[in-house]
Amino acid sequence: MSEWTPEELRAVLRSGDRVQLKKLAAYLLEAAEVGHFNFLYGKPGLCRGAQRTMDDDVQDTLMTLFKDGARLLLKFGDRPDFRPSPDALKRFVIGITWNVLQKRYQDRGRWWEQLEHDLRSFDEYPRLHQLLDLDKARSALSPKDQELFELLYVEQRDPAEICLLRGIQRNALDAQKSRLLKRLLEFMRREPGASRRKDGDD
Repeated sequence: MSEWTPEELRAVLRSGDRVQLKKLAAYLLEAAEVGHFNFLYGKPGLCRGAQRTMDDDVQDTLMTLFKDGARLLLKFGDRPDFRPSPDALKRFVIGITWNVLQKRYQDRGRWWEQLEHDLRSFDEYPRLHQLLDLDKARSALSPKDQELFELLYVEQRDPAEICLLRGIQRNALDAQKSRLLKRLLEFMRREPGASRRKDGDD
């Protein structure tokens, strides 16, 4: 079935017909995959190096839709301004997917934005940023650098608080942060394809 109306959706869920439920599940799966792609498109800080996979995100969406007796899925079409259309259910599922992923990725998005802002102070960053695998890069850092990364970007602590925690002055923190960023860039240069990327951009 290429088009699902609210009435047809409710009828299938009530009937428990395995054939129709399988068709519905395939439709929902495809719509959630589209929502996943659209949500992450153009957001390298969210999709690169994320420990989650598309299957993880899609399964989260489907579980959300079917939770509590498909309570959320049954809301499809119950708005007063609802107008039937061939892709109405698809757009509904894409919207749910976005809501689910925003909750999953919001913390990662915040610290990526700050990290990217800091890395842009280096001239070579625009040529290399597409290669940054955040989780892989962090795992390659020393324990002290990983701790600093956590304080600066994940927890986003105030510089004065970080200085207090590490027992250092602000100029020492600035120097440590600069070294950390340079090490991330060095990691990016060592990644497979880095030289090809740079040559292609010149």
